[in-house]
Amino acid sequence: MSDPVTQGFVPNLARPGGNITGFTSFEPSIAGKWLDFLKQAVPGLARVAVIFNPDFSLQSKLFVPVVKASAPASAVEVVVTPVHAISDYEPAIANFSRQPNSGLIFFSDQFAYTHRRHILDLVARYRVPAIYGSEAFARDGGLIYYGFDEEVQFRQAAIYADRILRGAKLGDLPIQQHSL
Repeated sequence: MSDPVTQGFVPNLARPGGNITGFTSFEPSIAGKWLDFLKQAVPGLARVAVIFNPDFSLQSKLFVPVVKASAPASAVEVVVTPVHAISDYEPAIANFSRQPNSGLIFFSDQFAYTHRRHILDLVARYRVPAIYGSEAFARDGGLIYYGFDEEVQFRQAAIYADRILRGAKLGDLPIQQHSL
């Protein structure tokens, strides 16, 4: 998750308390960087659809305001485009393909990750530039990815697992924030 404090899971990152600890995947400011990188790749970019499934992307509540706040500096119109089913992707992407100077931002959520092949096929078919929050999209043919190195985080998780198995209490282990 992006911000466990704001999302109400823990009172603070340093001492989360209870039976919770872990690692944050993204900081909300990354959403502004996605827009910046897409604008650099497509200098004429005038519109961007932010596509996510709100049922799977709890962090969208944190990312959407950041993208919107970054938009005026980039002179880009942001269109929030929630999808709830795999069948929602094609109309959303096709609609944007008809507008000149458009691009797409896909948040990293489990729904998009699961359907990434379908998404990548549609983005390629409709020829719309896109940036993704998950490395798997770039590995599978996506144009741009910007995010964190999951392997580093998994190695750090192993250290936490070792500490927990040696008796450390979950709530005493600070939640680690991944920085880019």
